[in-house]
Amino acid sequence: MATTALSKTRLKLTIDIYHYAIMKNTLILLCLFLLTACKKDKQDANFNVQANIDIAVFDPSGNDHLKKIGEESISKIRLYYLIDGKKVLFNRSNLDAPYGFLTFKPEKEGDRYWLRLFLYNTEKNGSAVKSTTYLRWEDGREDEIIAEFNNRSNSRVLVKFWYNKKEINRTENQRYFQITSE
Repeated sequence: MATTALSKTRLKLTIDIYHYAIMKNTLILLCLFLLTACKKDKQDANFNVQANIDIAVFDPSGNDHLKKIGEESISKIRLYYLIDGKKVLFNRSNLDAPYGFLTFKPEKEGDRYWLRLFLYNTEKNGSAVKSTTYLRWEDGREDEIIAEFNNRSNSRVLVKFWYNKKEINRTENQRYFQITSE
C-alpha cells in the first residue's frame, strides 16, 4: 500500500513537472512572439509637420480682397501642387480642408478674412528641399508659392517661401502674412 501511495505521488509529481514545463515553454514562446511582432514604423510617433502659411490678401488699395470677392468666390479658389513637372489639383474630400486650404472669417468688425494654405511638401529628406504650390483665384489668375523645407526623418518644417517670386521675410515661427493681390 505504501508503494502504491509512493507511486501515485511520483506520478503526480511527474505530471506537475510536465505541466510546468509546458507552461514555461508556452510563456517563453508567447514572449518571443510579442517581442518580434512589434515592428518600428518608418515614421516616429512624434512626427512634426509645419507646412502651412496663413495669408490675408489685400488689393492695391488696401481693401480685404477675400471680403470683396465673397464666400461664393472663395469656394472657387483651388490649390495645385507641382509634382513631377505637372500641376496636380489638390482635391481630397475626406479631409477637413478638401481643397488644400481653410478660410477664416472675421470674428468682429475690423478683422480680416484669411486663408490657411497647406503647401506641397515632397517626401525627400534634406535641407533646402523646395516645392511649388499654385493658388488659383476665382477669376482664373494664379499665384505661385515656392516653399523651402528642412525635411528630416521625424519632421517637415517650412523654412522660407516666395510668393510670386518675392521672398517673404518671416521671423521664427511666424505663420501669418499679408499679401497684396494684383
